[in-house]
Amino acid sequence: LLFHATKQQPRTNETLEDFLGRLTHLHLNSKKLSTLPGLLPLCRGTQVLYLYENRLRDVEAIRWLHNIKTLYIQHNYLTVRFPIFISCLFQTLRSIHLQQDYVKQITIKQTDVEGLDTLVNLEKLNVSH
Repeated sequence: LLFHATKQQPRTNETLEDFLGRLTHLHLNSKKLSTLPGLLPLCRGTQVLYLYENRLRDVEAIRWLHNIKTLYIQHNYLTVRFPIFISCLFQTLRSIHLQQDYVKQITIKQTDVEGLDTLVNLEKLNVSH
């Protein structure tokens, strides 16, 4: 599945781990995914992840993507509590697109807002419905 999520091709004699590790953009949108691919943690160079229009309920596996800057995850069925979801992301994240998701809880309590302070580079957060 991950080979079809990019236009790049493996180099001659390149290992699977090296190939997946150098991918910067993964197009996993509109694949009817209910879970994330098991090899996703090997995609450590991913900066932009397209996961929109799937059937995802949990995206915990993205916590392994330490270089992610933009996450398109709109039009899924996320049932995670919003601050918990945010806490698994990293300081490199600049843009999160969650519109039209079924996020279980988005509140404006002080404790929830405090979770956003770890995302020091966040410029855009779209949770519109």
